[in-house]
Amino acid sequence: MNPEEYAQLFQLGETHWWFTGTRDILFSSISLSQLNGKNILDAGCGSGLMMKRFSDAGKVYGVDKSFEALSHCSGLGFRRLCQGDTLHLPFKSGSFDLIVAADLLEHCDDDEQALKEFHRVNSAGGRLLVSVPAYNALWSSHDISLHHKRRYAKAELIIKALRCGYVVERATYFNTVLFPAVALVRLTAGKWSKNRRIQYHENLRLLNDLLLGILNTERRLLQKMNFPFGLSLLLLGTKK
Repeated sequence: MNPEEYAQLFQLGETHWWFTGTRDILFSSISLSQLNGKNILDAGCGSGLMMKRFSDAGKVYGVDKSFEALSHCSGLGFRRLCQGDTLHLPFKSGSFDLIVAADLLEHCDDDEQALKEFHRVNSAGGRLLVSVPAYNALWSSHDISLHHKRRYAKAELIIKALRCGYVVERATYFNTVLFPAVALVRLTAGKWSKNRRIQYHENLRLLNDLLLGILNTERRLLQKMNFPFGLSLLLLGTKK
């Protein structure tokens, strides 16, 4: 990722509707009573805000390839940090009861190798929580800016998780309400845009609050149902 994108993500991560809403959706997908203070790995810890979100649920560790990202996490007070490649995790087998990989797999050259490494370092009966961008048809300049390798269909993500040894508890799309509008932009202007810098519109406070409210509503609905389509995918799996 470009250094200016990191700076922007670090600055916006705590308040921007997409980051905040996604963290809350992932966090609410796990029963905290099942963690009970156990070991949690944030794979591709980036801004450190996912670590912060899960810090009350257990002993959280972070791993990332980027020294800049790890320095930022350290500045937030986290100490269980390690620089490493997701394809070759620097941890003993069976080390973690929960692995969170939020918007990471789409950056990996070999996403199945990453899933195999998650399976290796998961404890017996441990769980994997993944989020990824949905639908290759929505590929646009947005993905190029973020250095994505791919987007995913639900069946594809499920099959890859199964091949790597996981039992899939749940797979659902989310960020569904905004799907029609965003898909229209991605399928038109996003296909030929030469702008390689993401525009987060951080100054539009009312819009930010509105969009966060939409994701919060989705979060509550996701406690009772799965969504048939959306801009993102969530998968929860258990190690056999």
